[in-house]
Amino acid sequence: MHAQAVEGSLRNCAVAVLSSCQSAAMRMDPRLDECLDLPSALIIAGVGTVIAPMWPIEEGFAALWTDLFYERLTAGAGVADLAALVREVNHTVRAMSRDSAAERLSALAGGAQDSAAYIRLLAYGQHLERGTEPVFAHPWWWAAFLVYGRGRVLIEEGRSDGKHPRAHP
Repeated sequence: MHAQAVEGSLRNCAVAVLSSCQSAAMRMDPRLDECLDLPSALIIAGVGTVIAPMWPIEEGFAALWTDLFYERLTAGAGVADLAALVREVNHTVRAMSRDSAAERLSALAGGAQDSAAYIRLLAYGQHLERGTEPVFAHPWWWAAFLVYGRGRVLIEEGRSDGKHPRAHP
């Protein structure tokens, strides 16, 4: 697919958070003079901001990080500085105890829509409970995510119908 085919088709999407392993990894194509990566394609398609990991991250960590990110993003209304929010989440996971991470993963597992996700999140949480040092202290964990694009988004107040606040580019 060519960039022109998708250009602007996602212009109503303010933020895309990619949590699969190395979603932001760049690939060089010797036939082109540019790097090819998914965040760039999403920006061309009209997404305001893309947040993605540069290297492979574990599924359980991705779920934990993304849950913390969205919790903070939807905590208030107004203009959100996404780079500052990513730094805040990184600081939180860096200092997080094993027990706290396992507890949060257990809560995420309880909300899983399928049994395979439930089992994987519970198993990852149980794995984290072994050991004493903060599990995510090394930059390998907390420095994976990059912010591409505008970096700011307008979050509207929560709606009376009980749905989450909406983000606007």
